[in-house]
Amino acid sequence: MKMESTESSIARESDSTRIVVLAPNWLGDAVMSLPFFLELREVFPAASISVACREYVSEIYSRKKEIDRIIVYRKSGFISRNSLIRKSGPWDIAFLLPPSFSSAFALFLAGVKRRIGYGTDFRSIILTDALDGALYKKGHLSDNYASLIDLVSNRVRESKSLPSIVPPGNWGDIIERKRIKGNYAVFSAGASYGPAKLWPAENYLKLAGLLSEDKGLEVVAVGTGKEKEYLNSIVNIKKKPGINLAGECDVKELIAVLKGAEVVVGNDSGPVHISAALGVPTVSLFGSTSPLWTGPRGTNSKIVESNIECSPCFKKECPKYSHAKCYDDITIERVYKVICEMLDSGNIKRK
Repeated sequence: MKMESTESSIARESDSTRIVVLAPNWLGDAVMSLPFFLELREVFPAASISVACREYVSEIYSRKKEIDRIIVYRKSGFISRNSLIRKSGPWDIAFLLPPSFSSAFALFLAGVKRRIGYGTDFRSIILTDALDGALYKKGHLSDNYASLIDLVSNRVRESKSLPSIVPPGNWGDIIERKRIKGNYAVFSAGASYGPAKLWPAENYLKLAGLLSEDKGLEVVAVGTGKEKEYLNSIVNIKKKPGINLAGECDVKELIAVLKGAEVVVGNDSGPVHISAALGVPTVSLFGSTSPLWTGPRGTNSKIVESNIECSPCFKKECPKYSHAKCYDDITIERVYKVICEMLDSGNIKRK
């Protein structure tokens, strides 16, 4: 597979169909798009399939045999994206996974013959094939992406594929470089979307203490550089402080750190989708958002969700209370019980 920002040759013996897929812009959404590529390859076994994406999410698509080429936006902005897609063509079919008008307009200007996506954001007029925009949030996002393939095939979708990420071959070496020794749990306690997605920091700290003292696990926090101070409060365990890697991992390194974990616990955000797709025991906490739409999928993934009547509201901040009340019934006891069940099941990931 070739990763680049300009046109290149295709190594796969292909038919005459050239397909480009505009990828989602966020890590979790990119992970949820992986079954789409697996099923697209089944429908077009010999076509040339490329994915166009931000550099930030490009690592999610690395080492995937279903994808022939990764076209990376190394510059931000509509004009540079449109120019890159046009120069990398010509294209016969384009699938638009982001729901924005600008993504559809870029492919329209690039002269792609067939443009397929959801009719969201008033863009049906510039798509050649569109599914009802109201369906975009009906059902799981992985299935919604895959449903776009039905517009160009007569297939009957008999089973649902799970996301699967191929870690870098040197993932063990990356873990060692991150100062991690022994068995560990990863906390993804931040969420760039907003405070309504955050399980309280004091809950994470108490949970970290339980995992450290009762299970002998070192606690490793991952997140952005802006979350460094916030995550310090979560790993500040009295007897044995954990490791705060906020701002210290690119996506490739993040995948490696998640791959080696015994268990990953986190809010509805990119890292829990990655760990679930890696097959690592993953516990995801859902308050203001819906696991029916964006719940991590994997063979070893569990979800703890709120039972409050106003959840999910999909708001960045709680519109009714002074704090995200939807997390009140996601107690430390509930989360710890699920973690223990996973750790005691014999499915622990070992380095």
